[in-house]
Amino acid sequence: MKKKLLALLLVAMMVIGAIGCTATETTTTTTTTTEETATEAPAEATATEEAVAAETDPFQAQIDEILANATETSLADVLDAGVVTIGVEGNWTPYIYYDPDDPDKLVGFHVEVAEAIASKLGVTCEFDVASQFDGILAGLQAGRFQVISMGLKNSTIKDYPDLTNTIFYNQDMPVIIVNSSNTDIVDIASMNGKKAGNSTTSSYGKIAYNAGCDCNPDLDFAMAMMGITNGTIDLAVNSYVVFSQYMEQYPDAPLKIAFYYEPENIEDLQGGVTLRTADQSLIDAFNVAIQELLDDGTIITLARQYLGDGFVENAALYQPYLNK
Repeated sequence: MKKKLLALLLVAMMVIGAIGCTATETTTTTTTTTEETATEAPAEATATEEAVAAETDPFQAQIDEILANATETSLADVLDAGVVTIGVEGNWTPYIYYDPDDPDKLVGFHVEVAEAIASKLGVTCEFDVASQFDGILAGLQAGRFQVISMGLKNSTIKDYPDLTNTIFYNQDMPVIIVNSSNTDIVDIASMNGKKAGNSTTSSYGKIAYNAGCDCNPDLDFAMAMMGITNGTIDLAVNSYVVFSQYMEQYPDAPLKIAFYYEPENIEDLQGGVTLRTADQSLIDAFNVAIQELLDDGTIITLARQYLGDGFVENAALYQPYLNK
């Protein structure tokens, strides 16, 4: 009898041991599976987060794609430095000028557009200000700064294959400005042989030069207006907006518009930000930013503020964005 009880006890112990082993294996398997799932989860979560981020911030998704496909480092350099360097001419109201109430602060249409682009990219602007237009293109070519933010037109840079414009955000209305007493200058043909207060490297200077004018590159806009007033030069080609605001400030100045310059191709009057052609990723990023600023109305608002409602309503470039 004792032997039978002992045998039963041994069998029971073996059964309990087997159950324990099975439970341990099950627990181990479950734990391993849980750990594998936990290891895989973050990768899945990251992919999901990136997809959501692309949907909620399509602009950043485009910038990331530009960076991923870049064959040079111009955009990455700007993002890493947190600043973009910008060449401008600092005496060109209302486009680029120093705030009368804060002489150290640069303001104007092109300044605020540049700052809006930089803000989109998450960087700040560092302006390199020249007193005259000559030298700005050379400064960009030499790498003194990374972009020119003056709304330069393709007619200005077409002779520079190493420079490229972004998509257009700015349109101009050039006028030929003369002394109020002048009756000789009435069209392009009558400009031939006259003295003009323009640099031959600017888009305005090209109009004067191509018309046969003797150009003086050492005069900024204010100096050109003084030259026309005192008779040392005959004319200046410049922006309708710039001249209109000058006359608001100096209503007694003996100046007038002789005629409006009208090119065969309206795009000759449109311009953007100018960069080195080699800096393709930075060009692409600026294009994405400018298009978004046109679409969301930021550039239209700045144009109304600095250039006036009448100008905006009549500029062909802005028409597709006015009723958005």
